[in-house]
This record gives sequence, C-alpha cells and structure tokens, in this order.
Amino acid sequence: MNLFQLGDFTLSSGRKSDVKIDCDALSDESIQALAWMMKRMLLPFGTVEGIPQGGLRLAAELAKHSLPTSKRHLIVDDVLTTGASMEKARDKYLHQPDRIVLGVVIFARGPRVPLWIKPLFQSYYPL
Repeated sequence: MNLFQLGDFTLSSGRKSDVKIDCDALSDESIQALAWMMKRMLLPFGTVEGIPQGGLRLAAELAKHSLPTSKRHLIVDDVLTTGASMEKARDKYLHQPDRIVLGVVIFARGPRVPLWIKPLFQSYYPL
C-alpha cells in the first residue's frame, strides 16, 4: 500500500481523480508525528472529533494533546477535497455559542480550503 497512487479513482467526494492519497498507508509512528506537528500549529483545543474513516486514527492521537479546559472543538480528517464532510460535522456546533470549532487535515487537495480548516500539507494539483 502506498500513500500516493496513480490510477482511475472515485474519491469519497464523488469526484474522479488520477491520484489517490491513501493515508491508511501511514504507520502509527507517522500518525504520531503528524499529530505532534498539528498540535504545534493549532490553538489549544479541548475535544477532538474524527471524520470516519480517514480522520479516526489521527483524532485519537490528537486527543492525547488536548487541553480539557479549552472550549475549542477540533474536527479532524486525513484528506480534504471539497470540505463537505468537515462542514457537515461542523454544522452540529453552529448553535452552540460557547463552542469554537477548528478543523485540521493532513492533506488538502486544491487551492480552496475553508478558513476554519488548517491543512498540514496542501496540493495545488488540479482534480
């Protein structure tokens, strides 16, 4: 299994791509290192939510770095293409004024990333 794969792929967003980013190929040690890097670029956060399936391992690792007194909620995914799954997860918190929602992803595909989401790596490769 390789992190980057060439072929004919249908992404979870429904879009077609000739490049797949498969974060299941990342080792547990790589996920730990990525979580550490993300923790350093983010404001303190209290709770963590992973987008199934891709964000679950990373969310579990990031939760180890949470600050329980923080009112910030972190939504985590591995790869962002359209941002739809992140936006859907965020919608649950729109009517909770005491909750600040942040997002983080390992990879963002393309130049358009919602302002509330921070990518660790961003590709400008067109879909």
